[in-house]
Amino acid sequence: MEDHSSVTLIGGKFRWDDPFLIDDQLTEDEHMIRDTARQYAQDKLMPRVRDWNRNETFDPAVMREMGGLGFLGAQLQGYGCAGIGYVAYGLIMRELERVDTAFRSACSVQSALAMTPIYAYGSETQRQKYLPRMAKGELLGCFGLTEPDHGSDPGSMKSRARRVDGGYLLSGTKLWITHAPIADIMVVWAKDDGGTVMGFILERGMKGLATRKIEGLHLDYPKIIEAHVILGVEKYRHWAEVVLVCSNHITIEAREETDDLYAALDAVTDKIARQMRKYKTRLLRRHRPRKEDIRHIEEQILHPEPIEEDEHHEHTVVRTERYPVKPMFVDEAVLQLEMSTRQFLVFMNARNSRVNVLYRRKSGDFGLIEPLR
Repeated sequence: MEDHSSVTLIGGKFRWDDPFLIDDQLTEDEHMIRDTARQYAQDKLMPRVRDWNRNETFDPAVMREMGGLGFLGAQLQGYGCAGIGYVAYGLIMRELERVDTAFRSACSVQSALAMTPIYAYGSETQRQKYLPRMAKGELLGCFGLTEPDHGSDPGSMKSRARRVDGGYLLSGTKLWITHAPIADIMVVWAKDDGGTVMGFILERGMKGLATRKIEGLHLDYPKIIEAHVILGVEKYRHWAEVVLVCSNHITIEAREETDDLYAALDAVTDKIARQMRKYKTRLLRRHRPRKEDIRHIEEQILHPEPIEEDEHHEHTVVRTERYPVKPMFVDEAVLQLEMSTRQFLVFMNARNSRVNVLYRRKSGDFGLIEPLR
């Protein structure tokens, strides 16, 4: 009996592994490049990926291997780059992604985010200095755009570049930057005094430049099984409601009503995000501080009678304008304190804009000091 399950309504054959028939449209050179990338990814990267993921390791030797095959900066012309075009470059990325997105990210950050800005906007001296070695994998680059407060929004960027004698003085913090712990050069973006976004090439070892690996935090969000979104619009009344049915019998829902539908959507999204944070955090035991390193605060029951104060005693006053505190929700403060060895954390409660003190008890749980209303 002949199988007709993959025959389309117009009589053609459906290819599940190539539904857009991309393979038929590739040139001979593109086929060869694709096959070379696939063989390398399957033979060299696939055997490494499991242990590297489990141990959170990455060997820069992989970058030199990719450089030897012409993968790094492959879409660029000259300076030791292959100049193969974006279709072939995309085929390489697909084969690396087939194994693990970390390998694709490593190659594309080097090629597209670090090398391309230098190629497009750098001086000829800078191109000659950096690109040939980056194409070989001898120099690793990263792209410093994302920041803790505003993500990858350049308009809200807080990093600053102030003009001084001989150049610029940069200040600021970047976060979630691929290759940052191992990069030799960094393409960093900052605003000048006039608010113009500018790019700078920084080299490891420059004074005041430091990078670190983000580790120890593992987030586990509830698995969403079903989602319901209800939008309502009347003359002077707009509302948005979201209900998420999740695994483990968890239901997360929020509703907001305003005079503007977009404002209602923003507000209900914030509410959902805050509720998701209640369920998300799963800290692996091996990443938590050792018990012997954790400090706690001894709680004592004070005598109910008023204590006679020494007139010469000086009280300690915490002035928020002199001690800036970060606004966060209580669950975020608990997470931050749990991942540290500190005794307490002072923060601005994002729910009521009041200064709170979260402290660690000897029993291992946490106490919260809130001001009286």
